Amino acid sequence: MDTTYVIQTKKQKLVSDTLTDFAKEDSLSRGLSCQPTEQLPCNVNDEERREDLNGDAKQNSPETPPTNNDPCSPAAAEQNSSGFGDEIGPDEEHKSNDSESDEENGNLFPSIFQTDNLTHAERLQAYASIFLAKSESWDDRSFDIHQELYLFLTEAVVNFWTGIWKVENNCDVVIETDYAPHPESRQQHLKAKVHISEPFLCMVDGALCTEEKSGERDEVERKIREILEKSEGLVDLTDLYPVYNKTGLLDNTALAIEHARFFYQNLWRPMDDEDDLSGSKYMDKYLKPRLKFVYDVKEKRIPAHIVRKHQMALSECLDKYDRIASLQAQLEDGDGSEGGVDELDMNESCMVVDIMGLNEEIEVLKMKMEKLENPVLRSLMDIPNAMLSERSTLGSQSREDSSPKTFLVTKTLTAGMIQNLNLGPDVVLEHCRSPGEALSRSYNSDTILIFPGSYTGERFYTLQHSVTIKGVGKREDIIIRCEELADIFLDCDASGAMISNLTLEDDNSATSEGLIAVRAGGSLMMNGCLLQSGGTGVNVFRGGSLEMTGCEIKDIQRNGLRCKAGSSVIISDTNIHRCGLHQLAEEDGSDVTDITKDSLTAGIMVEIQESDEKDDKTTLTLVDTKVYDNHGAGMAFLVGSNKEEEPEPITTDVIGLISGVNVLDMKNNDFKDNLLGDAMLARFVDD
Repeated sequence: MDTTYVIQTKKQKLVSDTLTDFAKEDSLSRGLSCQPTEQLPCNVNDEERREDLNGDAKQNSPETPPTNNDPCSPAAAEQNSSGFGDEIGPDEEHKSNDSESDEENGNLFPSIFQTDNLTHAERLQAYASIFLAKSESWDDRSFDIHQELYLFLTEAVVNFWTGIWKVENNCDVVIETDYAPHPESRQQHLKAKVHISEPFLCMVDGALCTEEKSGERDEVERKIREILEKSEGLVDLTDLYPVYNKTGLLDNTALAIEHARFFYQNLWRPMDDEDDLSGSKYMDKYLKPRLKFVYDVKEKRIPAHIVRKHQMALSECLDKYDRIASLQAQLEDGDGSEGGVDELDMNESCMVVDIMGLNEEIEVLKMKMEKLENPVLRSLMDIPNAMLSERSTLGSQSREDSSPKTFLVTKTLTAGMIQNLNLGPDVVLEHCRSPGEALSRSYNSDTILIFPGSYTGERFYTLQHSVTIKGVGKREDIIIRCEELADIFLDCDASGAMISNLTLEDDNSATSEGLIAVRAGGSLMMNGCLLQSGGTGVNVFRGGSLEMTGCEIKDIQRNGLRCKAGSSVIISDTNIHRCGLHQLAEEDGSDVTDITKDSLTAGIMVEIQESDEKDDKTTLTLVDTKVYDNHGAGMAFLVGSNKEEEPEPITTDVIGLISGVNVLDMKNNDFKDNLLGDAMLARFVDD
């Protein structure tokens, strides 16, 4: 049976992609390693174990004999004249195979240098050498990030060597470089001129394409040659990993490419190019805090929800930056672009206004990320640094005594308060003065009882265990208020958590991601709660599950309830009203053609992916619920599509027919007096 292999070139990744996995594991361990799991790491400083997998050293160097002045000569490598050679350390647990084993077995895929042991100090020293040593002394030219990296690489990287080209996540190909870095690629994505090695050698999905799999190998080779032919042999230098060489000729080459790769994947952002900074100012303002942030995450000094905040802010910032680039391209192609601003038509004028607004939003997001990246500024935000470490530690521990506890939250505890609870004689009680204190002590199956009072949201951030949180008394008298600068009030990662009879609120627009966020794998039951927010009410992410009964969501600036594609939501006997207060529409109606993806709001916002995959479907149950007086739509369905259409009003009885949403039950609901109608369907091209 014939198999078709689709090979695509790997796009350059930024920190937003890298930190997505870090947030899940609260660890940077995978992001710092250039060594794939199926390949053996090598110790470039262990002279006895060096393997010349590239063949004759003459093929990897100029025809003239190398001298000590050549930064890539064996003598220079041994002396480490460039200051980089010592930074690649051994991995005692994973030694490479002896050269005899590799030579006898031609099926073994060649090994690459291991660089995952580079420390924060070593990387910082390397970048200081790149961005400070020369740029500060050359007064005749301005500082340029990419130019400095290019000049550094031209000095450290030799032209002829064998390497592994990671075409995509599942395809590795052995190539030979002709020119690296290529002189025509001095900006951002540095290129190298390469050709396929002979014989063709590759791995797909971790399996070597051998002679026994000639059909598979021929198909992959054909695809790879098509890619190289289309790109004229130029590939991203940061997608190349030099094959381990025992002579030391490639020590500096491998390390220099690793520094460039790590920089573009974790530290650089396209917005940096807009700032006119010197090398020292760039190091102090951006590179040092970001590098420290990366290693803080690696060493688990920052909990997962802070990493997620950073990742979401960066992702949003990059999206807006791409949007600006798209608008600017449209302006350049427009008829009015040559006549100046005074001759712009109405549409182009709107684009200019949009660009200005997006630039302002980017500046706010950049400031937010700087606070998260800087340990000092982070300590001044809503979550104190010491408490972050404590909460992270507590979340990973288990109580020695496995019996459940009941935490009583009140500023003053009396005997009469306990008597009225009708607790059993064997219940273990603890008194806490704040909800955050109780949450930080709780574990699975614990109960938190909150008595009437107004509490701050200090330390009330991450719900990591299946605990039950109940208000004792009238919910209007039990208020937990979100403090300023908190993007998310309560972040739920737990499965089987319950919250009932509470009032959660904030009086600012800080909680843009939701008073409550239910993450992938988390499930939350809410009963009889009141939510009021200057940002978003509840945000249910892909893979998250929410069951809400007898609740009220009101006075929300954006969406009362937001359901991401692939989430599951059950709403019953709930009132959702006065949401979308930031909507600029007039009280007498709004033209739906003026609504954009970013401005559309609703009492219930449902995001959908047009896909037949079961995991992409949003599951929805809505019964006995009132959705009224919202300044957007009662319900809105935001569909990620391959085409963009104007938003259109729909009736609630056709919701079950929308592709991508699985409506299990929808009855006895009351939609009325919503500014943009009961329901709206909007299709937008995914960014």
